[in-house]
Amino acid sequence: VVAATPASAAELCYEAQVCFYTEKNGEGSKTFYWDDTHEIGQKYRARDFLTNALSIRNRTPYYFHIWNGKGSHRCLPPGYKFTYVGDAYAHKITAFGLYSNWC
Repeated sequence: VVAATPASAAELCYEAQVCFYTEKNGEGSKTFYWDDTHEIGQKYRARDFLTNALSIRNRTPYYFHIWNGKGSHRCLPPGYKFTYVGDAYAHKITAFGLYSNWC
């Protein structure tokens, strides 16, 4: 008899973090997190561990922005759960940043 294994629980995203997950709905592995101790208002280039994110959770008090390689961008307000980044950003996030008032 083979028992079914439950779906893996998502890794926690703590207060003051933006967390990137490998699966939709904040499930799978947390591939990366960014906290609000980094400079606000600065656009950073994404690295490989961000390009594979399929969902994002913003637990900072700031607006979190992501860009794709075509220059399109999306803003995630404080507390926002981006359950699926969509085809425009799935495996295509090239830049990100935290901003105090830009949505």
